[in-house]
Order: sequence, then structure tokens, then C-alpha cells
Amino acid sequence: MKKFNLRNKQSIAKIVKDFETMLMENYEDAKDTEEALEIFHIDLFNSQARSDGKLHLARGESMQDLFTYFMDSFDIRYYDDEREYLKKLYQETDEEAEKFEDDQVNKQFRYLQYVAYKALCKKLNKKTFDEIYEIV
Repeated sequence: MKKFNLRNKQSIAKIVKDFETMLMENYEDAKDTEEALEIFHIDLFNSQARSDGKLHLARGESMQDLFTYFMDSFDIRYYDDEREYLKKLYQETDEEAEKFEDDQVNKQFRYLQYVAYKALCKKLNKKTFDEIYEIV
């Protein structure tokens, strides 16, 4: 299994910018990134909340897992090929990128989106979904 390592701060800035772009493309009626983020939070809550109005985590689940379920279930995408995105981000050769296992690619890609989401909230001085909604 190949390990992923971000090589520089520019890569981190890129994933934040890419996540911001993805939000604006998926929520094209939003006037700006802040509004797109608000709609994203509402969609996440509406898709994941139970009838008691709370978000529930199963034993051993994390906030990142909840985020991943939402992203996978709504198929919120900006990239056609996650492997190609990671290859470019990590500055890998085609040969090295082929060593990424399929489940590892999705897991790493969603992890990077979660990191980007948290960083974007911080950049915009906005709360994350786990700070907004009650989670049990």
C-alpha cells in the first residue's frame, strides 16, 4: 500500500481552493462561498439527521465518517478521476499512481475534502457542521 504525503503548503491551499470551487459549482444559485457553505450544511443535516433532529454517530464513527457518508451519498463531485487528482496533487508519476489501491484512493480523497472543508470554515470564520448541530 502506497503512503500519501502532501509535499508542500501550496498543495494544502490547492485542496481548499478546489473544495471552494466544488461548492460553488454544486450550489450554483449561491451568491458566494459563504452561502454555498450554508446550503452545504443544511443538505448535510437534512440527509444525515434522524427524526429526533440530531446527527448520530455509530460506535467508532468520527465526524469525518459522517462527512464522507454525505459526500458519497450525494455524489458531490468536482473531479472526474480521484486517482488523477491525487496523482497531480502528490506530484506522482503514472507508475507510482497505479500503486494506489482503489479503496485507498477514495478514502484519501474524502479525507482531503474533509481537511479542505474544515480549513475553508476556518478561513471564512464559520462553524463546522459538528459545531452547528447536536451530535450524539
